[in-house]
Amino acid sequence: MARRVAVIEGRNPAVRPVLKRLFDCFGWTLDLYEWDSVSLASVAERPGEILIADTVEDQSAPIRFLSQLKKRPLGRPSLAIVPAEVGPGLIELVSGVTDDFLLWPAPESEIKERLLRLHEESESSGTILKLIKECGRLNLIGRERKFLRAVEQMQRAAEADVPVLISGETGSGKELVARSIHFLGKRRNGPFVPIDCGAVPESLFENELFGHARGAFTGAHKDEKGLIEIADGGVLFLDEVDSMPLGAQSKLLRFLQERTYRRLGRSSLRSVDVNILAATGTDLRRKVERSEFRSDLYFRLNVLTLALPPLRDRVEDIPLLARHHLRYLQEERGSRPLRFSRPALNKLVQYSWPGNVRELFNVVQRAAVLCSGRRIGPEHILLDPIRDSQGNASEGQESFKEARARAVADFERSYLVRMLAEHDGNITRAARAAGKERRAFGRLVKKHGIDPKNP
Repeated sequence: MARRVAVIEGRNPAVRPVLKRLFDCFGWTLDLYEWDSVSLASVAERPGEILIADTVEDQSAPIRFLSQLKKRPLGRPSLAIVPAEVGPGLIELVSGVTDDFLLWPAPESEIKERLLRLHEESESSGTILKLIKECGRLNLIGRERKFLRAVEQMQRAAEADVPVLISGETGSGKELVARSIHFLGKRRNGPFVPIDCGAVPESLFENELFGHARGAFTGAHKDEKGLIEIADGGVLFLDEVDSMPLGAQSKLLRFLQERTYRRLGRSSLRSVDVNILAATGTDLRRKVERSEFRSDLYFRLNVLTLALPPLRDRVEDIPLLARHHLRYLQEERGSRPLRFSRPALNKLVQYSWPGNVRELFNVVQRAAVLCSGRRIGPEHILLDPIRDSQGNASEGQESFKEARARAVADFERSYLVRMLAEHDGNITRAARAAGKERRAFGRLVKKHGIDPKNP
């Protein structure tokens, strides 16, 4: 079956013949649209691996379409062809909502290289893109490479339907991942039952898991189901499993080994069909070595391992997540339309986020409340004063890791400014001279908040 590529045609007559010649060479089929009549729905209905948008002098239609695309991605790689003479506003918008863009006119060899790279991305990550779209419904958002690896593992875990141990720092989204595994797997129509293992006293744990019969203890006036029985046909999620008392661990282990249990006060055995997902914010292997966690239970839970990266290792995802949280506040809670200024996003990117995604949501929510206008500025971004003061400590108090990160950031910014100045703000030429892929170079420019035309 021929590969299909959607092209929204602009007014430049020279673009179409070049694309057609390349498509014929690749054996791809061209689906043409016009800006006057194109809609997100019409493009989404047609099959296609790549979307190419050839922008026009009248920028209203591209801006309207690309803004819709930003809110509701198509789940396929996209390339925008932008006239070199357009203003920086359209270039900034396009770079924020498409996977790649090039300034026209461009050498045919460069266009070919970009198209083949997008094709490779579509081949290798088409399933992942669909997964991201599905996970977006659960607020699991990101495009950074480490995050994508976690998403890929998440799909495998959902298909395998085996116990999974999810590790990650506080606020990194462990429960969201567990809910996504449930949502993507064959148990999606069954219940998802979470339990905070650290919040249940050891004396009550058996009753919480297995339930009790009437008269089992004082106050047991009727039969009560335990969480394991409630989760029958679905998933039981053990959050903060590292804080489970040792006595409770032995009871859970017996259930995992035999898949049967007894209600308190009953002698008869019951069986259920339930999968166990567990999450930990600590290194569980260390706890096993210190005899603080049973090794046999650890191996029962750790059939598959899924490690979530902290937000500080997902710098590229921070603006994406911040905008997503802001849209959530607008659409779900009815707050007024707001947008981030570039300095505000820069402030978010430069913070270390000890509370991860959960802290980011709180900061965005606070900024939305404090902002009286329609544009969130850096003055509305209030960060943790203790952590912020540590991050801005004098050089003598910095850890090696902090000092190295600061030195790398300073070098990156000065190098980017110098390269852009030497090439008159042209990102393509500056990237080529730096020996970097253009898109990666452009991301660094955006990360440091540099104006390419005025570095």
